[in-house]
Order: sequence, then structure tokens, then C-alpha cells
Amino acid sequence: MTLSETPLLECDKPVLIFGGPYSNLQATEAVLAEARRLKIKKSRIICTGDLAAYCGDAVATIDLVRESGIHVVMGNCDEQLASGAGDCGCGFPSDSLCEQLSSAWFTHANSVVRPDQRSWLAALPRRIDLHIGGHRLAVVHGSVGVMNRFVFATTPPAFKRQEIELSGCDGVIAGHCGLPFSEIVGGRLWHNAGVVGMPANDGTPRAWFSVLTPRKSGLKIEHLAVAYDQAAAATAMYKSGLPSEYRVALATGIWPSCDVLPERETQEQGVPLTAGVVSWRPEKSGGKASGKPIGPENVVLWPQILSDSRGARPIRTGQKQPLDSKSPVASACCAPAASPAIGTEEVKDYYGKTLQTSADLKTEACCTPDDMPGFVKRTLSNVHDEVLAKYYGCGLVTPAALDRARILDLGSGSGRDVYALAQLVGEKGEVVGIDMTAEQIAVARAHTEWHRERFGFEKSNVHFLDGYIEKLGDLGLEPGSFDIIVSNCVINLSTDKLAVLKGAYDLLKPGGEMYFADVYADRRLPDAVRNDPVLYGECLGGALYWNDFHTLAKRAGFLDPRLVTDRPLGVTDEKLAAKLGPAKFFSATYRLFKLPGLEPLCEDYGQAVVYKGGVANAEDVFVLDKHHAIERGKVFPVCGNTWRMLAETRFAPYFDFIGDFSRHYGIFAGCGTSMPFDGAPGARLASSLASSPASGGCC
Repeated sequence: MTLSETPLLECDKPVLIFGGPYSNLQATEAVLAEARRLKIKKSRIICTGDLAAYCGDAVATIDLVRESGIHVVMGNCDEQLASGAGDCGCGFPSDSLCEQLSSAWFTHANSVVRPDQRSWLAALPRRIDLHIGGHRLAVVHGSVGVMNRFVFATTPPAFKRQEIELSGCDGVIAGHCGLPFSEIVGGRLWHNAGVVGMPANDGTPRAWFSVLTPRKSGLKIEHLAVAYDQAAAATAMYKSGLPSEYRVALATGIWPSCDVLPERETQEQGVPLTAGVVSWRPEKSGGKASGKPIGPENVVLWPQILSDSRGARPIRTGQKQPLDSKSPVASACCAPAASPAIGTEEVKDYYGKTLQTSADLKTEACCTPDDMPGFVKRTLSNVHDEVLAKYYGCGLVTPAALDRARILDLGSGSGRDVYALAQLVGEKGEVVGIDMTAEQIAVARAHTEWHRERFGFEKSNVHFLDGYIEKLGDLGLEPGSFDIIVSNCVINLSTDKLAVLKGAYDLLKPGGEMYFADVYADRRLPDAVRNDPVLYGECLGGALYWNDFHTLAKRAGFLDPRLVTDRPLGVTDEKLAAKLGPAKFFSATYRLFKLPGLEPLCEDYGQAVVYKGGVANAEDVFVLDKHHAIERGKVFPVCGNTWRMLAETRFAPYFDFIGDFSRHYGIFAGCGTSMPFDGAPGARLASSLASSPASGGCC
């Protein structure tokens, strides 16, 4: 297509740009509603293509865009569907996860798209030129030369400059890569509005678009986001039988794979974007940009990527800032701290050589509270004295309904929790312990036969593996084979906590849970604390800021972390307390369910549950978490996530369920993001029933 044959859109008012509807009907409806709110007419809206892709409403989304009358550039998915091709033509690397998943969603879309829709898609232009603010911009799907080429903010400027020259215009507006950005390239513009059908891999479930407004000196470019009913979009995917990975991505804002991303964009995964406004002000010469820019010749206008002084992961901001790591923005929006200098060998030495018994600990961080339930005390009375003496932990890891369960204990140490749980799962259950410390494993294995006889079992139901919890995939354990994974004050010692959580997710059965106690901080800790070997060994230096833990858990696939109990930790050693400064620490027990598609917040569908009783040691009250102590026989309102945590797990036989997901009533009040810890012991949960409102069970 020559320049003279390219459709030309003349605009002297704001233009809305968005990409990738991706069969996400709800997101597409939301961005079109936003256009109406902004009073941007359909004649000034451009979609950069790929109407049908990852999500479940291909037919309805194509019809919506078609009937809206907006301008649409053909994307590779549109081209492939129009021709009845066998794949999406996205350009994913062969044998990549993206390529594997695409076969499922493209097959679905190809099976439902109507002949009249294929004809309409086939007639879409491959390029539209936009004349706005005295400048001509080429609107394409991927790049000017290749429809399915991925062009990111870090793609070399030389390539972008070549593409702009090829276009014969003052700049390029493109889509396809899924990540929004605006960049000056040799004085000209490269702009990507992002997509609406999938999140921007920034850890938030938002749809991104842009508004370009003409100014005398150039363009005002607004990068904007809109929320939408992602739960409905996820439901449509579920009903269409599509893979869960992208359904989960709608809720978490995290892509299931970074196969197509350059290194820096991969490092930025999970770092939230903020909306931003920037300006492009080229000088004109003979109807085209002169190439002489106002400011730097090549600069990403939005988003800015700034590394903090500690070398932590990048920080993204929507505000235009100089590319200088000393900019104030670097301290205005904190990012999770970098991995500490402490390594696994130092941790092994501390627990294998420095500490001989739990009496050698200098703080109470790795100590179990005294007010444990009677049934736990009874199980511990059957554990060998040497195992008890060598135990280091900060909480209780005895979730309910354990009969015949298969349990994995991460960082099992001397085996105390393994032997306690072995009694609760019964002889037909199994408990596997993993630890990297040879001295601890030796103690645990030495007393296997003693415990079998003590429990009265014909055959031992425990065994211990020597290995690293960061490398669970190397231990020969079958994926999806465990009902429950526990850990007691160990993950804070790991230098790769995300790897631990991801490995645990892979080993759990669908509906399985990770139930673990650990130490958390009320803030990100300074390097001096995180790199102190004693503080790290005492479970304080490696303590995660609680909100960073929530982010990591969601990235691993655990979409709705539930706090069960928490208690404040004291540091009586004056020297250690001085090193810690004002930071506050908590021992907290969380439960994480392997339930893809859980929603980011507590959504109300008018559902309720009735606890029928029957769970051992919880006949009258079943405690799911700190906000859900459910009395037997009482109708207890719950959010959609809580419903699934009970209906799609081992707890289902103990409940009656009222309602379904057919009608939505909004969000449960009080479902916020403030620090969840208040130091109230979990044992007091049942007593809180008297002061709990009868009308609500969530948050």
C-alpha cells in the first residue's frame, strides 16, 4: 500500500487510541464507555488490531467493535482468522509457553467466528495515517514493515528510526507488544497505547489506552488506564474452556510467561504503572519533522524506568522525569528490596553449627507461642526429645481436615512438625520433609523408627529429602501431587522467595493449599539489617515487608493470600534491637490456595455457607482465616473467593452452599489494603464472634 492509498484520518480534536481487545468484551466495553465519558466521538477512535485472541468472547467483541463504527487497523490475529489459518501468527518463539497457550485460544476463536465476521476482518486496512496537530502519524499493528513484529521501549532506537523513515511520516503509532510507552526517536514519535484485553504485566488488572490531543507546538499524550469487570471476563474464559493461565493473568496483572519480552521489560514485571501525561514537540520543516528535537534526541517519555541506589528492581512512574537515578522519583515510590548478600551456606552454618538447640536463639522470632491448642500439645508429647530440642519455628502449621492428606514440609529441620503432622494425617496419609542442613536431616532420620512405634503404625508414613526449597523441581517430586504444603519460619531465610512459592504452587493439587508460618515486617528493611548474618539467621533480616509478600504470592499464582493468625515479635537483645531500629516484626500464619481465577478483592455475589461440623478439633467453629470464624449451623455470608476456598477444596464435604455467581452486588465493605497485622492471637478468633456483625463474613 502506497502513502497515497493509505486511509487518512484528519483530526483537530482529541483522538483515543487502544489496542488488543483480545476477545475481552468487558474491557472493550469499558474503553468505549470511557471514550463517551471523554466526549470523543467514534470518528476519533482508533484500535490497533487483534480483536479476537486470549479471552472468551470473540464473537461478541468483534460485533461490538464492528458496530461501534470506530477505525480499526488489521492485526495478525485478525488476518489469520480472516483467512482461516491454523495459528494466530503472533510471532511467539517456537516451543515457548506463549506458543503452547496460543494454540488453545486461537483454536477456540477460529471455531466460533462467523463467516461475515471473517469477511469484515479481511477488509480491514493494514495501516491508517492520522493527521493531527500538523503532524502525520502512521498507525500500524506491529511495525511498518512487519505486522507481527514486537517493538518495545527497549527496542533499539536505530530500528525505530528506520521504520519511521519507511513510513514517510512524523512518527508511528503501533500495538502488538502489549506494553504502553511513548518515545522520541531522532525527534520523531513512537507511541504504543497498550492493550485493553490483557493487563500491562504490571501487577494490576487494568486496561490501558491513550488520548492524543493536538497542541500548537505538537501533541499532548495521555497514557490512561480503566478498570473493568475482569471477573466476568474470566468467567467467560472458564465457560469457553480456555487455559487458566491467562484467566489468572486478568486478576493478577501478571502475564503467565515473559517469552517475548526483552530483559528490562522482564525485570519490570509486577511493577505498577501510573497514568501519565507527556508532550511531543518536534520542530517542523517542509511538512515533516526536521529530526531536530526539543530535548534529548532519543528518550522514552513514558513510562520512566529508574533504578534505586541499592540496585533494587526498577521503579516505573507515569510522570515525565529526567533519566537520572538520583531523581527524587527514585525514592517516591519504593520497590521490593534486592536479594541480600547472605547466602544459603551462611544459613546452613547458622542452623547446622552455630545453633545447637532452640535455647541458643537470641530472639523469639523462631519460637512457637505457648498458647497452643490441646490437640497440638498431645501430638508434640509423642515427639522425641532430641527432635524437639533441635526445632526452630515461629508458629503452628496444623491446618484443619488433615485425615489421609499428603503433606510436604519445606525446611523441615529436625522433623518436629513432620512427626506432629504424621499423627494427624493418620497411617494412610503421608508427610515428606525437605531440608538443606545435613545436621538437621540426620536428627530427623535417626528417629523415624522410634516414631513409627510410638504412633502404633505398621509402616512409617514419613520420609525426609535433602535439598533446597528454592529448587523443588529438582527433587523428583511429582507436580500436582500434594494436598497441603507447610513451612514453619523458613521462607524468610530463603534468598529467592518467589522461586519457593512458584515451586510450591506447581507441587500442589488443584484446590490444594500452602499453609505456613513466617516472620514479616511492617516496612522494607535497610541493607544493614538484611545483610547482618545474625539477624538473618534469627529470621529477622530476611523478613519480607508484608505487602511485598502479597505481591510475590500473587505472582506465583496464589491470588488471594489469607491471614490466619498473627502476633507481634519482641527483640529482647538490646544490641540486636538497636540494629533493627523502628521496624516492627510479626509472626504470621498464611494460607494460600491453588485456585486459578480468584478475584483481586472480595466481591459480593449474595452467597453464603453453612458449616455442618465434622472437622476434627473444630466441631463448633471452623476458622478459615482471621476474618472467617464460621459457627456450625449458622448461615454465614461470604465473598466469591471464600466460597471457592470452601467449595473447591478438601473442606467442601463439611459445608452447605447457598447461591451462585449469576448476580453481582458489588464489593464487600472494608476490603482494603492496610497492614493486616494487629497482634491479635489467632486463638482468640472464636471469641471475636460475639462482636462480629451478623450480616457479613468477608473483610
